[in-house]
Amino acid sequence: MTEATFQIIQKIYELTLILIQLEIIVSLFFIFVPNEGITIRKRNLFIATISVERLVISFVTAETKGVFLVISAVTVLLFFYKRDREMLPLLVYLYFLWNSIFSICFIFTGFLSDSISDFLLERIDYASGDAMESVYNQLTIWIVIMAFIYVVCVTFELVIVKRIVRKKYLMTVKQAGLLSVYSVVAVLMMYMLSEISIIPLDKEVFIFSEQDIGIRIKLPVMAVLLFLGQLSGVVLWQEFQKLKEQELENQKIIASTNYAKKYIEDLDSYHTKIRILRHDMAGKLMTLRGLIESHSNEEVIEYLSQMGIELNSTMHKFNTGNALIDVIVNEKSALAEEKGILFESDFLWSNVISIPPYDIGVIMTNLLDNAITECMEYNHERRIILRGIKKDSFFIVEVKNTFTGTITKFDDGLPVTTKSGEHGLGLKSVKQIAEKYFGGITIENKDGWCSAMVMLQNLDQL
Repeated sequence: MTEATFQIIQKIYELTLILIQLEIIVSLFFIFVPNEGITIRKRNLFIATISVERLVISFVTAETKGVFLVISAVTVLLFFYKRDREMLPLLVYLYFLWNSIFSICFIFTGFLSDSISDFLLERIDYASGDAMESVYNQLTIWIVIMAFIYVVCVTFELVIVKRIVRKKYLMTVKQAGLLSVYSVVAVLMMYMLSEISIIPLDKEVFIFSEQDIGIRIKLPVMAVLLFLGQLSGVVLWQEFQKLKEQELENQKIIASTNYAKKYIEDLDSYHTKIRILRHDMAGKLMTLRGLIESHSNEEVIEYLSQMGIELNSTMHKFNTGNALIDVIVNEKSALAEEKGILFESDFLWSNVISIPPYDIGVIMTNLLDNAITECMEYNHERRIILRGIKKDSFFIVEVKNTFTGTITKFDDGLPVTTKSGEHGLGLKSVKQIAEKYFGGITIENKDGWCSAMVMLQNLDQL
């Protein structure tokens, strides 16, 4: 084999290592980044940009060292800082993890490569006339073996990482910083070892691994420990996020339980009032009979008027066609009127919709509570409109309220709130129910009105 041919093989080997690096970043995107986090187009454009940068740097600069590390970091910031800022901590962590996975392979295989090259070069007869050709042949074998080892090493790391990342989450800045420690150490070690592994002197070459043969065992062990440290951090992060999800789920259960308890109490109070009225009715009728028999016409008329007031106090102002929804609408209507808010409703229940009244009740309770709160905080003209719209296979619950504020920030399609407790959880609960019925929630702020519209699919008509 000629020197020119060997140089071509060297370039192919360098290109192979670059492709391995690019495969790492592509795999990490699929493993960690939530599907809704970044568009496919933006992800592909980012990967293509990184690929071009890596290829250009490798062919233009003879010794890249940290050049690509810096340029790729700048690329991450330029791509995601402005529009995907909440994704940035996760992407910064992936940036370090990407470099560290390759660095760990470099540390693990670097001194293994010395043993392989020593074994291959010892087989050459340097006294023969074709010694250089034999050197190139043996080095070619070394390149093939090392490329294979790199592929196996990186694949093994990615498979392990994929197995422990059971769900995709976003990261906080603090989490990304803590999880990146092992990655930063691995990258720094790789650059340090690349600097001291072979040092040219005046009359000879200093080869670090030949000074201490035991280092060929120590460094791979250190690489394994670094990788295990990274894995332990990811496992702890996954468990922490899982606990946070469970806590949120518990909050939703508590909110739903409180709602159900309140509804039962209201319904029980209403029926108690009806029972008392029915019990008193017998006595009132006896009194009325006595007045009629005594021909006290004026007293009869006055007594009937009083009875009419009492009867009216037990009647619902709004009748939707469903007992549960009636209690909710009339309760919120009474609460709104107490606060000086004009409440209007044309919500009518239809027996043909397959959505349970309880789910509709949760939606209406949360939307009406938010509407009452907004009216009290922002408006001079206080008005709430409740509507129920059935269209084809869809059922729409809409709550509108006068609103003089502005909504400028959204999180996952919902307006961001600075309130603690159940205020923010309410809209998330509504969104969860909407998605349960293949629907969604839309919130708009226009012309002095805030409109929350929840669309649900009638499953019986799909």
